[in-house]
Amino acid sequence: MSTAYTTLLRLAKPATGELSGTWGDTVNQGITDLVDASIAGRSSVSMTDADYTLSTANGAADEARYMMINMIGAITAPRNVICPTSSKLYIISNSTSGNQTITLKTIAGTGISISNGATMFLACDGTNVVNALSRLNADVVGNLTGNVTGNVTGTLTGNASTATSATTAISATTATTATTATTATTATNATNVNAVDAASDTSTWVALVGTQTGNTPVLSDSGLTYDASTNNLTATTFTGALSGNATTATSATSATTATTANAVPAANITSGSGTYTPTCTGGSNVSSITGVTAQWMRVGSTVTLSAVINITPAAAGASTTFTVSVPVASALSSDVFAGGTGRGKAFADAAAVIAVTADTVTNRLYCHFLSVSTSAADYVIQATYRIV
Repeated sequence: MSTAYTTLLRLAKPATGELSGTWGDTVNQGITDLVDASIAGRSSVSMTDADYTLSTANGAADEARYMMINMIGAITAPRNVICPTSSKLYIISNSTSGNQTITLKTIAGTGISISNGATMFLACDGTNVVNALSRLNADVVGNLTGNVTGNVTGTLTGNASTATSATTAISATTATTATTATTATTATNATNVNAVDAASDTSTWVALVGTQTGNTPVLSDSGLTYDASTNNLTATTFTGALSGNATTATSATSATTATTANAVPAANITSGSGTYTPTCTGGSNVSSITGVTAQWMRVGSTVTLSAVINITPAAAGASTTFTVSVPVASALSSDVFAGGTGRGKAFADAAAVIAVTADTVTNRLYCHFLSVSTSAADYVIQATYRIV
């Protein structure tokens, strides 16, 4: 009988009584050396610009038997590297020039693509070439290239170009689902995103989303900014109803209705109207004073208002003064910047005629009249003042 060979690694199997006096060469060269190459051997294989079939030989050195294979050569398109259709592990590197992928596969089966410059741990299962590992339970140090499917337990550091699902990601260029992501360039669905205090940043952009629910990109608009140092939100236009108090408004192009406005120092408001509760301060001969209600309207730099004020004079027939706040702030530096009249609302108080001018100290309306009684009564004033 003659020497036979194993089906997987093509090692020599001398027959009984064969190779008398020469079996040492066959064992050393046809078994021992070949086992050594198949377990720990590394070979560089030069390929041309075409698909390449790894060489095979029974009982002799060949390319397909090596554990580690480094493919070199110049290629201009993705190429296949064909291995035998028999089970075996391969650690294969794509060191070709031309920035192309190579695919390790069997002649009739499927294979795995290796990116240029990458090294992969693959296995032939007797039909196809597949990834040698489907699960890794160990620390990984260095760059990880390829798709990661399943859960990752532990801490991830570095960047992930594309992550379908990441429980915790320090930096992900694209993440479909990330429960917690410290930095994600694009996250299709992120439960939590690490927020950093803007502190004294004077120009940040407000995050916007494209749809109300579901997966949507995060957007920004250069016309909507926030100054963290002053807590000011800036936009070119606000549309919709506004309610509540506006303590300070730097600029409003148009205000249709303001339910309550304490003071709006806005020289740039060109038109508007609304109601407000005036703040009143008693001067001479005032026991108590309360602003009841007021309405106002602005056209250009002129504001017209009417207000109801409840006043209790301290004495009848005495000079009585008080000031009233204005709805749109103005620097009333001259008493002629405001003017108006008023009188008691009820018939019994109608004889009390109120003169209205500007209070240059408080930038309010200054009101003066001769009291007719000491009873609490509503007084109505009408005035016009200039926005300065």
